[in-house]
Amino acid sequence: MFPKIDLKETGENIKRLIVQSGNTIKGVAEYMGFSTPTAVYKWVNGLSLPTVDNLVALSELLNVTVEEILKIKNDKGES
Repeated sequence: MFPKIDLKETGENIKRLIVQSGNTIKGVAEYMGFSTPTAVYKWVNGLSLPTVDNLVALSELLNVTVEEILKIKNDKGES
């Protein structure tokens, strides 16, 4: 059973963690050095994932582990 990252659930989780930490999507984009928040919106909408570097930076900003950000499913669809 090969694990896969669930884009939609990971996006929802990123959004929840941003709100819980008192940050905003625009604030996260600024922290990451992005000129626009487009990439962060793609993350929270489950359209893409952060690069490994951005994932590590996001975990630092949100004060969680990378594993707490990602939602993994195996081939059977189980989390």
